[in-house]
Amino acid sequence: MNPNVEIITPELWAVNREYIKAGWIQELHPTSDFDSSTNENASLTDSGIMILNKGSEFYPILKQFVPKIMQHSNAELQQCYQSMTNKIFLDNHEKLYLNVLEWEMKRRRVRSEYLSSLQHPIIRAFKNFLKKVGEKFGYYQHSD
Repeated sequence: MNPNVEIITPELWAVNREYIKAGWIQELHPTSDFDSSTNENASLTDSGIMILNKGSEFYPILKQFVPKIMQHSNAELQQCYQSMTNKIFLDNHEKLYLNVLEWEMKRRRVRSEYLSSLQHPIIRAFKNFLKKVGEKFGYYQHSD
């Protein structure tokens, strides 16, 4: 592994964004929106790994904060996101929190798409069959 890449968790890595742009880090394959200047603090890989920018002024805060957000369930993330978007005025900390929520929800979608693309169609069909059989016999009901 490249020594410039810091692995915080398996789904959260940190690297200086400029190293990726320069092509010095071949292990990371950012998504197509990596070059957009909308978010200089974090980006995603095609496999659903979030990459924090070590060159960002917010990196020390994000390094501590993002892993805690990643531990929340989808329902908790959605609930927090809804409450934040319902606010009329957001201070800078709330804006950062809202951004992190959006990043994590997007990361989970990208990761899910990536993992489902790895499955062979026969395995996917078999899993769907098992799920239908389980639903027929009362499994998977209210499993939350």
